[in-house]
Amino acid sequence: AFAGAEYTEPNDYAVVNSMGLANVDIERYYNHLASQDAVGQLAYGVRDGEPGQIVRLGSEGANGYPEEFVKEARKIGMSAISTTVHDNYLMFIKINLKLDKSPTDRDTVAKAELEIRKRMQTGAELFRKYIPG
Repeated sequence: AFAGAEYTEPNDYAVVNSMGLANVDIERYYNHLASQDAVGQLAYGVRDGEPGQIVRLGSEGANGYPEEFVKEARKIGMSAISTTVHDNYLMFIKINLKLDKSPTDRDTVAKAELEIRKRMQTGAELFRKYIPG
């Protein structure tokens, strides 16, 4: 909390960790979402020194993603919108976890980190299984 700000514990914010995914064909991922008319966020910029490349991509909500992907992604608190400045790499795939205890407690945070890392593995497997690219 900010100095002097009121807060309650546990608070209503999930803890979040981001992961990167390598060996992703970003244009193929874009083409998949575009074929579903589901590109919700799209930004172009410099990627690996080359201007005019996709640097942010994703769909809003569940649009364009297979039903099973969405179902499993929701279970692990995963957001599939990502940003990148490197070819073949998604830099930020976010995994959320709502805690029932305070995130200021060391043991709670350690357990949460282990759970989030398991969820990251599941998230990578979901992309591999369901998303072209």
